[in-house]
Amino acid sequence: MTLHRIETGNPSVTLGAHLNALDALDMSLCACDGRPEPAPAPRAPGTVRVGDYPQLKSISWQLRDDTEMTEEEALRHYARSWRYIDEGALEDAERALIEHLRDAYGEGDTAGESEP
Repeated sequence: MTLHRIETGNPSVTLGAHLNALDALDMSLCACDGRPEPAPAPRAPGTVRVGDYPQLKSISWQLRDDTEMTEEEALRHYARSWRYIDEGALEDAERALIEHLRDAYGEGDTAGESEP
């Protein structure tokens, strides 16, 4: 009945019902003003932007997407939380970043922790 009300535009349907329907369809609602999002600012050399790498973002959930960290900090984040990384979901760019970090900085102070 609720879906029928949503489809017909019935104003008595709650926002929560609309959001539940969107979630069931694997969709989301974005409240925006119609302007395109600004391009992200270029990152400083030797830094990693958290939001650019999905698995880094998942283990750094407390940080904003635009947070930048040094490459060494990123390696420590990966090493410290490797058990939470979904290796099958690593995108090629993130896999390449991890290889670069290993090559450039080795294991650093991550001895005894899970290996990235």
